[in-house]
Amino acid sequence: GILTLQDLKDYEVKWRKPLHGSYRGYDIITMPPPSSGGAHILEILNIIENADMAKLGFASSKSIHLLTEAMRQAQADRSSFMGDPDFIDLPLDTLLSKEYAREVYRSIKTNRATPSDRIIPGLGKIKQNNNPNLHEGSNTTHFSVVDKWGNAVSVTYTLNRRYGSGAAVSGYGFLLNDQMENFSIKVGYPNRHGMIEGTNNAIAPNKRPLSTMSPTMILKDGKLYVVLGSPGSGKIISVVA
Repeated sequence: GILTLQDLKDYEVKWRKPLHGSYRGYDIITMPPPSSGGAHILEILNIIENADMAKLGFASSKSIHLLTEAMRQAQADRSSFMGDPDFIDLPLDTLLSKEYAREVYRSIKTNRATPSDRIIPGLGKIKQNNNPNLHEGSNTTHFSVVDKWGNAVSVTYTLNRRYGSGAAVSGYGFLLNDQMENFSIKVGYPNRHGMIEGTNNAIAPNKRPLSTMSPTMILKDGKLYVVLGSPGSGKIISVVA
């Protein structure tokens, strides 16, 4: 497996300060990140605190509508802003503020649901602190390495689509690609990547399909100058060029 004894030895228990909020005179102490639960419970309560829930009625259509809209906003904020606080700065001061909750409440229409594409994380006022280095994309992978002796490698690796063919080799744990898609399925028509293929790339037994993979090295006066390559499907050639 991929879990080793060293992984267990390296694990550390961390004591984190609980989150604190309030609702109609009640103090609420709850779970802090990396769980997002406590933060968004407080956010939801802050939002609905702006309404007279008793007047709306327990389990009435109006109270359910308000709760639903508050929960939808909290989920949008969760997906955009929350994560492990050891890796990113979390905008909890804003998300858990009463003023932010009032703004969300004022944005909720009492007579209709907000279209999903109009539920804006942070109401568009909080900068997303996304770390691109922590995001693993679905692209082809490329890496270039040069060691202290000047040995260089330029490697492009791809399964084509996500998880390739979806079939793993039993006992070895690696996935098989679905590069058959890179053949000309229909001459003169673009494939999934937007590339138009010709008759030379027609499917045939024992034949390998065209690819855009472009691991490249550049030498100057016989010495290594640049090692490069790129992911990007049909855009690889343009990027490397």
